[in-house]
This record gives sequence, structure tokens and C-alpha cells, in this order.
Amino acid sequence: MIARQVQMVEPDWSEAKQPDHERPKPFMTQERRVRERVSDGSLAVTFKGATHTAANWSLGGFVIEGYRGSLTPGALLAIEAVGKPGSELTKVKVRARVVRANARKRVLAVNFLDLDSCAYRVLHEVMAERMRLLKTDNCL
Repeated sequence: MIARQVQMVEPDWSEAKQPDHERPKPFMTQERRVRERVSDGSLAVTFKGATHTAANWSLGGFVIEGYRGSLTPGALLAIEAVGKPGSELTKVKVRARVVRANARKRVLAVNFLDLDSCAYRVLHEVMAERMRLLKTDNCL
């Protein structure tokens, strides 16, 4: 048996003359969200028996900052109640999926898979109230 010695050479990409449109982009440049977001802590959600205030939310899902649970990306969960923080929440049956979880930063992002009529009504009312408040702000 004859052993061959092979030398691997790493290409020098710094010298590559790729047109700009062919170079990989380091960050995504296009916004993928299709729903308007609210970022004022105006929504509370209950799942796994605990109530959390959403840092931002839309009709498509929510983000919780300060989350200390064990959910991981891909996990399915049932949203049990939604509403305004500090008020009585409305019981709902909403299926959802974790899309991002960062234990170090304590952030959890969740997408709604479906909204029952009660959840849709509550989310729409909270969003509409927020829009009314924005319309009545005095703009200089």
C-alpha cells in the first residue's frame, strides 16, 4: 500500500473578486414581519400556569424579556389567557410555538399557530386602544 501525502490549501477569500451582489450578506437586510408590533408592555399572556408581560407583540406572536423558564425553540405550548397587565385576563385556547429562546439573555419569542375568537378579540381591542392613544398624543 502506498501512502500519499496531500496538502490542503485554504483559498484566500480576501483576494476574491466577487461582485457585490454575489457576496453573502452578514445580516438580513429585509424586514420579514408582516404584522404591526406593539412595544409598550400592554399585553399579558399566561402559559404553563405563569403570567408574563410581553415586551413586544403582534397578532402573530410575542416576545418576553426576563423569561426564566425551560422552553426551547420548536417547543409547542398552549396560551391559556391574554389581556392587559394588571387586569383580569381572558381565558383562551391558543396553540403557539417557540421560535427563539435565549437562556443567557432571558428572551423568549413565540409565534401564534392559531387564534381563537376570544384571543383575536382581546388582541384587537388592546391594539385598537394603543392606536387611539397614539392618535391623541400631542405632536409638535
